[in-house]
Amino acid sequence: MVRQTPRVTVARGKMSVGRLLDRGGQSIRVQSVSSVELARGSMAVFALTEGYMGEGRVLVHLVDGSKLELGWDAFAGQASTLAGLVGVSLTDLAADASRRRAAAAQLKDPGRQRRSTILVYVAVAGVLMVVFALLFGALLMSIFQMITRH
Repeated sequence: MVRQTPRVTVARGKMSVGRLLDRGGQSIRVQSVSSVELARGSMAVFALTEGYMGEGRVLVHLVDGSKLELGWDAFAGQASTLAGLVGVSLTDLAADASRRRAAAAQLKDPGRQRRSTILVYVAVAGVLMVVFALLFGALLMSIFQMITRH
């Protein structure tokens, strides 16, 4: 497992990708990297194969349109660090799609604005009741006591 994990180094304007104890590898210029993409895997496949498949991967997109694949889904933090070192953006299509679905669901909910307005009115009424109780509570108690004594 350790031997198959890609080792990436960024130095002197070059990014080198290789494997542990492997002299071969690939070296590309940092300027030729356009973005780093985190492609999520399938948790069901990951569980069924006991971690052998389904983990996902990190794709390094190059300016010429080709892709360099790294098997790093479990190491999303390292993919973010790699994108920062190379100076490109990290894209996560699954998270972006999830955010778009959530935004669309909020837009399609017509009662959402009404519920939030009602909630604001209830909160303001509650605060006003507490303020009036603190300000006029002692006065009302003394008036009530004067009335009950007679």
